Amino acid sequence: MIGPWKVVSCLASGNFATVYEVSSVDANKTIVSSAAKVLKMGNLSALQREVDILKELNHPNIVQMTDALRTNGGAPCLIMELLTGKELSYYCTPSTSPSTRTWLNWISQVLDALQYMHPRLDEVRDLATRENLTSAEYSRWDQARHGYVHRDIKPENIMITLDRGPVLIDFNIAVRAGAPVETTSSTPGYFPMTSMMWEPTHDLYALGVSFLEVAAGVRLANASLPELMEITRGKGSPAILQLVDELMKSPETGLTASEARKLALQIPRH
Repeated sequence: MIGPWKVVSCLASGNFATVYEVSSVDANKTIVSSAAKVLKMGNLSALQREVDILKELNHPNIVQMTDALRTNGGAPCLIMELLTGKELSYYCTPSTSPSTRTWLNWISQVLDALQYMHPRLDEVRDLATRENLTSAEYSRWDQARHGYVHRDIKPENIMITLDRGPVLIDFNIAVRAGAPVETTSSTPGYFPMTSMMWEPTHDLYALGVSFLEVAAGVRLANASLPELMEITRGKGSPAILQLVDELMKSPETGLTASEARKLALQIPRH
């Protein structure tokens, strides 16, 4: 048991945490299934950071948190919705790589989530013109002004679900945009060291690399970025290649998630 939750099975285990499927019975005697993320080494500060961030984010393409507690052994634990589907990494092979239409739909949805969680300057300016803000509007203003950087976007941290499409998961090293870079992403190859602060463009670069792997049907561990580009070019998808190139150049160009999403939506879905 984890609090009121019964452990059903182990879903995944890594260096940072173990994720279990858990179930409980609600007030209507209905069995409710969720995911319990149990942090290793009692890392309470990491749990609190993830809780604080997920409490502020409410988007269909971002995983939702429902509770935070400790296990009977005292380990910090996060209860989240149980997502049914496959990791984006499943689609990084020649036989599972999706159609151009599906690829564009997926990346557009993730970009919509990033547009929501990154700083939203237009919304900040709009709220700043109002004479009085409600508490809800103030929270919106504060979140839009700062925003967050996920820091670890990769195929393993995007779940493809049947009902909501791609869902961004694993916010354990996410930070406020503009926070100083003290440690880089835990996954080599997805982080361009171009700034001393965590910027939204770091997420866009990592998203470009991740979806290049999907387009090529080959993992970054098995080929260099130029090789992935060449494989994608050989598949006859110039529009996809151009979008990926724009995302991976974003640390230099300053491209935003909103601008990248507009580019994605302009590509014909044949």
